[in-house]
Amino acid sequence: MKMTKLFGLIGVLAFSAGFFILDVIADLAAHVQDNASYSADELMHLIIEVIAVLGLILGVFLALVHIRLISKTAEQQKRTLTMFRGEFDEIALAQFQKWALSEAERDVALMTLRGLALAEIASARNTSVGTIKAQTNAIFRKSGLGSRTEFLSYFLDEFLDHGTTP
Repeated sequence: MKMTKLFGLIGVLAFSAGFFILDVIADLAAHVQDNASYSADELMHLIIEVIAVLGLILGVFLALVHIRLISKTAEQQKRTLTMFRGEFDEIALAQFQKWALSEAERDVALMTLRGLALAEIASARNTSVGTIKAQTNAIFRKSGLGSRTEFLSYFLDEFLDHGTTP
């Protein structure tokens, strides 16, 4: 659910709570002004309205606490993902160095890891698809991996293993 819808719902809850609060106050004021006692039905009605008000106020409070918790968790996850992405690049670049990839091959390898197609890599590097294919084959040969899938799997496994070690 989008935040605007959630805040809209909280607004409806808060408005309803305000309405019931004003209704309870009006009922109390009318009985005090008339110096009248409550009948059993009127007292039950007042008690139900007070419970409704308390429930609505609690709902608004819990919703706001929940939103704050979700926002905080999302921010922490965003920071963690950013950190992992930086670590991923470091892991990949270190491995590229071990495989003795050229600068062009490192660029192609990083773009491959990011999921770009050969044509997209060629366009980004301002070169032909044939050149990218040749560089990709050199990457596979130097790494000992046989395909794009093996190449991606290698780094996925490496990254997951790295992320689970303390």
